[in-house]
Amino acid sequence: MNITKELEKSGIEPVRQLDFNEIYKISRKIIELLKNSFPNYDIKEEEILKKMFQSKIYYANISQNIGKASYFYKNSVIYIDTQVDINNLDEYVIHEIMHYLQEEKDEKGKLIKIGICKFKEFGISGFAINEAAIQYIISKMLNIKKNDVSFFGIEVKTISKHYYPLLSVLIDQIVYIVGEEALLDGILKSNNNFENAINKYYGYEEYNHIQKKFDNLLDIRQKIKKSIEEKNNTGKEQLIIKLKKNFLETQKYLYTKYFNYYLEIIENIKDIDEIKKELNEYSKIIQTQEGLKEFYEYASNLIEIMDRKSINIYRKNTKNNLAVISNSRILKIIKYIKNFFIKNKYKNEENKF
Repeated sequence: MNITKELEKSGIEPVRQLDFNEIYKISRKIIELLKNSFPNYDIKEEEILKKMFQSKIYYANISQNIGKASYFYKNSVIYIDTQVDINNLDEYVIHEIMHYLQEEKDEKGKLIKIGICKFKEFGISGFAINEAAIQYIISKMLNIKKNDVSFFGIEVKTISKHYYPLLSVLIDQIVYIVGEEALLDGILKSNNNFENAINKYYGYEEYNHIQKKFDNLLDIRQKIKKSIEEKNNTGKEQLIIKLKKNFLETQKYLYTKYFNYYLEIIENIKDIDEIKKELNEYSKIIQTQEGLKEFYEYASNLIEIMDRKSINIYRKNTKNNLAVISNSRILKIIKYIKNFFIKNKYKNEENKF
């Protein structure tokens, strides 16, 4: 099937190509938003301008089920709906432009990467996590705040009401751990820094596992969409249950992998104090009522383990007996934090979340 027929099938009817001045205006806006949103990051302005000047952008009549814009990777063209004002770019248009900027081809012009999404001989990997990462960046560019969203009955606070709300929740939790710089490197420079950061903080080769979990969630979402189109209510309800289960499992996987990994390399009381602080802070980004309950249970158990580690460390350093240790200020602090998590757990249970 040629490009013209594929566009027609996709609901895209090109109208006219944007001229140099229009593309320059869009380019300057993208650069301005990036630099203002990430002032400490090295935004490669010249590289963005060069890439944009090589682009082909068309105004087009676009089907409503696609949205206001579409990056068509098969011909590397960006299509923007004729109703869009390029002086006031929204998240839909920026999202597609960012995909074009991520594009990386080999010497033969074959597409091999879009950010952290890799095109391989037997399929595509990393599509879902790349989409979530893009949306994280756009939310910062447009100063989009977290909103309460009910996504098929799953109640979350997310930076993205329209693009992948559950995946956006999970990428927010990952960025909390690995930092924005690693994410920006992977998305804007298409290097391995984001992948390496995940492997560093979550454990060796964990990136591949996390990436697959993101892809699985997106796959379930697509199946729900198909079941709605086919009016298959039984199939839809079963898939929604599966979606929630997989979301909660992925959220739990992220924090247990992170905290368990660092639990193994504790060397002193200071390390334990840092983990306790992180547990408290991390609880603020956990999503859904069930998810928070699971987290408090996990944190309570983790603090019990750290209790024992603290006793062993303190014994080794002071050579005192257990009676002295149990009255120490350090253990009192640990017990206080442990009780804090237990108290919150039962408080939430009483309120039925």
